[in-house]
Amino acid sequence: METKGTSEEKFVATLPEVKPRRQPEPLPPEDRPSAGRRFPILLLLAITLIVGIGLGGYIESRRVRARQMVAAVNGYPIYQDEFYRHLEQVAGPQVIKNWRDTVLRIQFAQSLGVAPSDQEVEQRYAEISKAPHFDQMLADRYETPDDVKMNLRSTLAQIAILTHYYGHPLPASAVEAVYKKNTDPSNPNALFYHPEQVQIAVIITKDKSTADKAYDALTSGASFYTVAKQYSQDISAQNGGLLPWMRKQGGSAPQALKDLIFSLHIDQTTTPHFFMVRDALTHQLRPTWWIIRMVGHTPASTDPFNNVKEQCELLALQSLLTPKQNAQYQKDFDAFKRKARLQAFWPRYQAVLSSD
Repeated sequence: METKGTSEEKFVATLPEVKPRRQPEPLPPEDRPSAGRRFPILLLLAITLIVGIGLGGYIESRRVRARQMVAAVNGYPIYQDEFYRHLEQVAGPQVIKNWRDTVLRIQFAQSLGVAPSDQEVEQRYAEISKAPHFDQMLADRYETPDDVKMNLRSTLAQIAILTHYYGHPLPASAVEAVYKKNTDPSNPNALFYHPEQVQIAVIITKDKSTADKAYDALTSGASFYTVAKQYSQDISAQNGGLLPWMRKQGGSAPQALKDLIFSLHIDQTTTPHFFMVRDALTHQLRPTWWIIRMVGHTPASTDPFNNVKEQCELLALQSLLTPKQNAQYQKDFDAFKRKARLQAFWPRYQAVLSSD
């Protein structure tokens, strides 16, 4: 009788024959990479890696340093850390004094029971922040909303203090009078009226032939800056002829020269014009030829009352306080300051913090 195999035997029987894999023949001794031959390769890889990391770090550090560059003069840079150090040297003491006085003024108002509330500050901020281009104004001044609110709190505190010593409500007519005076175009010291201003670049010569040569160079395509440096006989030549911003009112320039300047449009350049101009040093009239280019122009403007309300109130109160009332205020405030605990955690500011 034929015996049937088990299932395992059948499974094994069906498997194909597996031939043993041929082992690679060993390399001859002379073809094998020895430890001595591998070491230079590993060393080269390590050096390449180290140099790559170092070079990458150097490039990144240069990029960071470049981002910290504030300005450069003929390729010589000033970096952010140097800029802030010089800024602190120039303005640091005054910043500390202003901050001290601001805080003490608010605290003095609190001691009198007249300090502005948070609600008053927020309400006033909401009003002034509706002004056109308010956000751009903050950006231009490098201010934050908290900076504005702190200044508002200080100003409102000062108004409250002066009102306290005045002893009467501040008359609205006094505030209106201050605003009217400081928006009068005929008032050269007006605080809230800003007359029309222009900035020009000039080429000034003592004779017409030089002026004509300069004008020919301009019409040939040379830049005003280059021509001014070459031909202008005015001190402004070293700056490419650029002059500071100027108003139509005041100054010693002839009226005809002012009329010409203020009639120009931006980027407009004149032909040579003759003017008798008074010398700034000798005060003698001298003949000059002018080529003028209009660089910048700002029209006349008046600050809205809502933007300068607190300033008007302060000016009105200062004019209303009697000498006796003002002396009492100064005496009380000085006594309050003497009791203040002033701490300078940077020792160089201790004397500044304690000075008047």
